[in-house]
Amino acid sequence: MSDAHRTSRAPTARRRATSRVANVALLAAAFAALAAVACREPVAPGVAPPHRLAPAGVSRTISSVSVIDIFPGSPGNGIRGDARALNSSGVVTGAALGLQPNSADGRPYRWDPGSTTAVQIGGSTAGTAWGSDINDAGEVAGTTQTGTGVTRAFRATGNAMVILDTLPGTTAVSGWTAAYASNNSGKIVGAAASGTSPPHAVLWNAANQIQDLGTLGGTFSQATDINDAGLVIGTSTVPNDPIVHWFTWLFSGPMHDAQTLFGFTPSFLLINNAGEYAGTYPVAGGQSHAFIFTATGFLDLGTLGGQFSEVTGFNSANEVVGNSTTAGGAMHAFLWTPLYGMDDITAKSGITQVHGLNVVRQTLTGSANFAVDATPPKLVQLTIPNPNYPPFAYFTVKCPTLQCTFDASGSTDDSGVVQYTWDWGTGPSESFSTPIAQHTFPAPGLYTVTLTVTDAAGLTSTMPLQFTVPTPVRNQPPLAFLRPVNCTGQPYPHQCEFDASPSSDDYGIVSYRWKWGDGRSETHSRPTVRNTWKHAGTYLVDLLVADAEGKTSGTQLYVDVP
Repeated sequence: MSDAHRTSRAPTARRRATSRVANVALLAAAFAALAAVACREPVAPGVAPPHRLAPAGVSRTISSVSVIDIFPGSPGNGIRGDARALNSSGVVTGAALGLQPNSADGRPYRWDPGSTTAVQIGGSTAGTAWGSDINDAGEVAGTTQTGTGVTRAFRATGNAMVILDTLPGTTAVSGWTAAYASNNSGKIVGAAASGTSPPHAVLWNAANQIQDLGTLGGTFSQATDINDAGLVIGTSTVPNDPIVHWFTWLFSGPMHDAQTLFGFTPSFLLINNAGEYAGTYPVAGGQSHAFIFTATGFLDLGTLGGQFSEVTGFNSANEVVGNSTTAGGAMHAFLWTPLYGMDDITAKSGITQVHGLNVVRQTLTGSANFAVDATPPKLVQLTIPNPNYPPFAYFTVKCPTLQCTFDASGSTDDSGVVQYTWDWGTGPSESFSTPIAQHTFPAPGLYTVTLTVTDAAGLTSTMPLQFTVPTPVRNQPPLAFLRPVNCTGQPYPHQCEFDASPSSDDYGIVSYRWKWGDGRSETHSRPTVRNTWKHAGTYLVDLLVADAEGKTSGTQLYVDVP
């Protein structure tokens, strides 16, 4: 899903979401193996332990917490429901029982915070159905029972389900599909099984066509999250290891074991649109801690004083919600921000559990599966005072010669970058207010340039980059190219237009010499020109382009002049 509607993908929640799937035994076995990582030291051999923070204690940065009932009057009004995902506008989906038209089973719905009633999504179902995710266009991805022990993934752009494709070999009574997450490009990920085969992670494109993503060499996999760039994460079995591994997958490439990225196996994982990760990992001594993994590295988020914390939501500002134990052993909900650290939501509001987090700090509380928890769900708005986050430094470099061009326009800040400082590694640093800079190096070789970006409040971010300045190549001759001409004779008789702008040179073209085929010639510095002949006829136009060193290239074109 896009990070704007990041929701909980905790293993317990996933077990609930897939409890109606025909191959429940396979999924349960996979998650049992995943849970086993809590008993294992997470650091891979030869990899230094990740940085771990001391317990964070209670921070008082949340200024207010407000809630809106998703099903007002529930359960007294006969409605029971849950909230499983929200988008960047706070539009929610999940499953509900008792909405109109009423049914004996849960049905997916779409609820807008500006409305008073959740709208049921109908369609092909023979049992319970639920919405698993919702993108910023309000498109719901979910799963519906179409027969006894058979489920199908669906999308709903309006109030009716459209069933997604199945794997080859699937029949009306065998095999299954389930949708877990979606993005703003209309892609949906989940799991699918053909016949009695173990499930594989799958992706559906916007045309509902299915793609098997394979495994990490084992028999089972499932895709649990996708960002707007199409980067997919999920879990898979691997040969000769009882521990289920997390994977990453992009486009048509193979799966990659996330353990090689982190140096350990997370017990839970989410991804945002920047390709950054948040999750939970087991810490030596029986503890589990929430963490984030960004361009600046791995960071253990600590706890609210106890031994346990977990991530249940993650947004594009690298903000996290989750649950943590306190020093007294109580389970509290928390909000973690890069600027303020971990704050206790429960101490501020009494709300003890939240899941999902969008870009305006809306999250969900209450039931995430009404079949096992009848607590009425609510939309929760968290407010913190005037946040200002450090900027994010990023730049690219191009070096066609000893003079290189540096582009830091990819650097970002919530209030804007005001200064770009470049440490060239070859002399004094330079600072600019604009993101583009040039620097000439004394000789070819390997260099490291460091960029520091600063926002209006003085917060900074730094990015070093090592690259090679190449040996300058000998000047190459230009390439002459002449576009088809316009010889309509309008507005002047016998006049044609010519365009040589596709001509190219490694150092730049300085002149264009034209011979018009009637004894006349002229030279210009610009690539486009008009010429008028005295008489109609067929003429051979000759173009010669030259660079600054006088190297030339030519081309010719016959034109019929009206």
